[in-house]
Amino acid sequence: MEDRDYLEKLGFSQNEAKVYTTLLKYGILNGYEIAKQSGVPRAMVYEVINRMVGRGILLKLEGEPSYYKPLAYDILIGRIREENENNLNKAEEFLKKLTGGKENPAYVLNIV
Repeated sequence: MEDRDYLEKLGFSQNEAKVYTTLLKYGILNGYEIAKQSGVPRAMVYEVINRMVGRGILLKLEGEPSYYKPLAYDILIGRIREENENNLNKAEEFLKKLTGGKENPAYVLNIV
């Protein structure tokens, strides 16, 4: 498994993982430089970048051309950790309500 694959397990697409890791490595880049360094095709890179800006993973620095900066990895990991913890807690509450909070009884099956 490649290192970037772990980002995909956290909800990144393959191209998002490439863009994010490229920006972490090189710092602030414009769209053309991101495409060149990451290997994401230029025809797709701006779609990926805009999606990541919308999710708050990249910061857009206005200008001509626009440059992009990655959210610090520790902040990103903290955000993902908190989001996953919240989702797990809500799922647990929902499932607990379905069962009425009682444990599943033990069953004994007689097979003839």
